[in-house]
Amino acid sequence: MDEAANFVAEPDQPPASGILQSLNGLPEILKLGGTSLLIALIIHWYTSHKKRDSSALLTNGKVESLGDLRDRRRECDVDINAISIKDRLKSIERPKTKKTPANNITRRNYDNLQRDKDPEEVAKESRLAAKEKERIEERRRAKFPKEDESGQRLGSTDETSSKIQLKSQSAHPGLNGYYNWHSSVTSMYRMYAIPSKSQPAVLPIHPSSERGNVPVHIEVRNYTSRRIDVFWIDYKGNEKKKGSMQPHVGQWTQTTYIGHPWTFRTGDGEENVVLKYVPFRVIPSIGGMETLRDAEGIQRFAIHDVPEDNVSRVDGQSPACVVEDLVLPEPPLLHMFDYADPLRRALSLIEMNQAILWSTHQIRREDAIYHGKGIATAHMLLKLLQNICLHPGEPKYRRLRISNRRISETIYNTGGRGVLLALGFEEAYGNLECGGQVLSYDRI
Repeated sequence: MDEAANFVAEPDQPPASGILQSLNGLPEILKLGGTSLLIALIIHWYTSHKKRDSSALLTNGKVESLGDLRDRRRECDVDINAISIKDRLKSIERPKTKKTPANNITRRNYDNLQRDKDPEEVAKESRLAAKEKERIEERRRAKFPKEDESGQRLGSTDETSSKIQLKSQSAHPGLNGYYNWHSSVTSMYRMYAIPSKSQPAVLPIHPSSERGNVPVHIEVRNYTSRRIDVFWIDYKGNEKKKGSMQPHVGQWTQTTYIGHPWTFRTGDGEENVVLKYVPFRVIPSIGGMETLRDAEGIQRFAIHDVPEDNVSRVDGQSPACVVEDLVLPEPPLLHMFDYADPLRRALSLIEMNQAILWSTHQIRREDAIYHGKGIATAHMLLKLLQNICLHPGEPKYRRLRISNRRISETIYNTGGRGVLLALGFEEAYGNLECGGQVLSYDRI
């Protein structure tokens, strides 16, 4: 009884978990170490994610740390790879096609329907479709007219022969346009600067020699009544005497290089300069005019006295000399009376024939460089001139559009341009034109 009275019942306690049971078996020092490590990890996580930094930012009136901004950015970023392709396709809005019986007709059903139709109805539908197609084609041709090989627009309602107004003269305009073109072409190979009483000889591009490795052999003859000294302009622009030519029969030969200028003078001073000359490139060689020998270019010319009362067609002044170059000739001089009369100096039949002949030589040189280019130019010229002669009353055959690709490649940028300029074509408003509305018999 005493034991029962002295016994006090203790409250029920839950059984210890597995972690506590494992900790109960460990020494006290290990328990303290694990607890300290757990506390340290909690403090580190709190300080790295929640601590306010000195570089806090103000957003919407609230100060947010860099850590908070990083968390918000991670929440806003969306990984597109996490979105399935099916969900992406659902987000794309496509126009919905209305389902009609015509959309569900197969090719076999369509053929059966066509076969069941009345033949007259089918023929009527075909005629209407053909007329509609022809009407659309006519509208397209009127809006976008094509061009033939001569550069003339075809199928255009506003470019008919009756409405074409040529800007060129009815009479032959002369050879001034040809000589301007001729001067630009010959200056690519060499340049002659001849002084006059009012204008000294000036070489605008090469005041001194340049280092070059393309040799050119020069042959010069003196047919004047004066002794001519030859000077080479060195790399510093100074003249160095290289030889002399006696009057009437003097000859001088020299091997020089591309870009080396030369001066021919009868004495000291600028007033005694007869000619300044510089070669720019080797002239292509053609049959009858050999300008290349042993990988060395050849340029020949002769110096003559100016005939009495002859003047230059450029400024009407008497030049210091006349240069005779059979390969790249200079424009001939005019008598002062012919220069004073515009009608007499406008055209000479002999000069026109010489201009056409030189232009054909230039076409041959271009063919020697680019094989086949000269043949294409000759074919185009023959076709154009044939159309002009067969249709003298059609202005469209005498207007060539320079912007046309075939005209530009075969005529305008070749020696064919010289042939047309010698025949009286003029450049006007992006075209090459010849004569008035009707070409006269004399022009043909």
